[in-house]
Amino acid sequence: MEFRVLGELEVRGARGRVPVNGKRQRALLAVLLLRCGQVVGVDELAELAWPDRPRESARKQVKIAVSALRKAFGDPGVIITRSPGYLIDASGHRLDLRWCEALVRAGRAATDPEEKARYLREALEEFRGPVLPGIDLDTTAVEELRAEITEEYAELELELGRGGDLVAELTRLSDRYPLRERLRGLLVTALHRCGRRAEALRVLGSPEVRPAQLPADLADLTGRVAEADQLCAALDGSPSGYAPAVAVVTGAPGTGKSALAVRVGHRLRSEFRDGQLYADFRSGKDNPLSTMDVLAGFLRALGSSQVPDGPDERAALYRSLLAERRALVVLDNVADENHVAPLLPGSGGCAVLVTSRRRLTGLAGAHRVELSGLGSQESLSLLGALIGGGRVAAEQLSARRIAFLCEGLPLALRIVGAKLADHPQWTLQRMSDRLADDAHRLTELRHGGLDLREALEGSVRALGPHAGRLFRRLGLLGFSEITPAVAGALAGVSSERAARLLESLAASRVLLTGDGDRYRLPDLFRLLAREHCAPEGKGRPAQVGLGVLT
Repeated sequence: MEFRVLGELEVRGARGRVPVNGKRQRALLAVLLLRCGQVVGVDELAELAWPDRPRESARKQVKIAVSALRKAFGDPGVIITRSPGYLIDASGHRLDLRWCEALVRAGRAATDPEEKARYLREALEEFRGPVLPGIDLDTTAVEELRAEITEEYAELELELGRGGDLVAELTRLSDRYPLRERLRGLLVTALHRCGRRAEALRVLGSPEVRPAQLPADLADLTGRVAEADQLCAALDGSPSGYAPAVAVVTGAPGTGKSALAVRVGHRLRSEFRDGQLYADFRSGKDNPLSTMDVLAGFLRALGSSQVPDGPDERAALYRSLLAERRALVVLDNVADENHVAPLLPGSGGCAVLVTSRRRLTGLAGAHRVELSGLGSQESLSLLGALIGGGRVAAEQLSARRIAFLCEGLPLALRIVGAKLADHPQWTLQRMSDRLADDAHRLTELRHGGLDLREALEGSVRALGPHAGRLFRRLGLLGFSEITPAVAGALAGVSSERAARLLESLAASRVLLTGDGDRYRLPDLFRLLAREHCAPEGKGRPAQVGLGVLT
């Protein structure tokens, strides 16, 4: 019989193709063939082919599959039972992988270049396409063998004055293995020999691309001067050591983290002349960016014509492209540390600025700046920048009331400012009266593409089911200060369990921490919680006090 793994899995007998049915049966056979002559344990085969089955059930499936394969082959001696599992004995049969390896050995032993090239060419011809497509196995070692044979064969062909017909294969392998410098060099030589000099230069990466991806700065950004100075000092200056400088801006939704990061990025452009990379992980609400997406975008922005398939290869190429650069990377609206780690450059000449609702304490050595709402005077200044200082000065008390009802959140104030600018006939008192109605405040804080409720919902959606249920029940309270005892009574859990849920809510910026084990639910989140806990079609729920809870 003939077994083929250097492409689609195939088994051929005297009467033609032998059917190997079922995805898992094919996976089991492929494992045994890739490790021909070696014993593969039953447990390992079960885990590879039936990972979703209980262990004993999977072990039974292995035995059933082996029996079916022996029957299909018509030769029970091909698959041998040997503790703790099975092995394939291919003696007397042809396995394309073993034949390929034998041709390579013969080629390397030959002294005549033409003979050597012939053996290696025949070895490459054993590959019929991607190795074992559709079967979820690690075929890296076989693909690496293919790349090594191609490199050796290409070198021989180029030495013999040929090699033009290798461009397609060298290009494919260079795309798959962008860090193999030998392959890239051979591709450049082959392209040059064919007279394709422009393509050869592109492979070499000339000229260098310097991305400038920062969004536009906000001309009316108000306050945050001290915070911006801190971040610039943390990220700027001469590179020291081998690790990039990292700074994290944290805070509740609507506090202006992104605006501050963009402002800092623009202030530091002259210090990071080799490029500024930017990615917003929440650019798509229903389909947020993944780290793989961001890596692909950054590689293209840095001028790479190759985007490897695997995450490790992408991250390695990304670090290689930044190795000799002084670049700033801005990662906006990051969910957790796992998003950041693959995007940290390996060079101390680079810097990374991150914004997140969470503190990301797992990022070692990061400088942290935490944002809260703007103070009263800064809130008035922002309103004045949006609607004109004259309107604010004419209705100071109403303007301060608006700032209070917006809790100083820049996003909320921008929404109010946009509404007032859109309705110049409205007084600030009219706007503040509309905001004072708890039943409609969150609805009022929406205008155009700006929506405070949606920003707050982002934090709520990230909560686990138990923390989410507690958050909804917090909307029943008629007061904002919360202790584990109160939370436990609301959620029907112990105070210890409630304390952990409160910590989770605080980490997601839904609650503010106070003294000891006390927390405070901001008014805007309280209104959102009341909306969530209101029975459908019943409007606002009644508020409850401690007496009702106990």
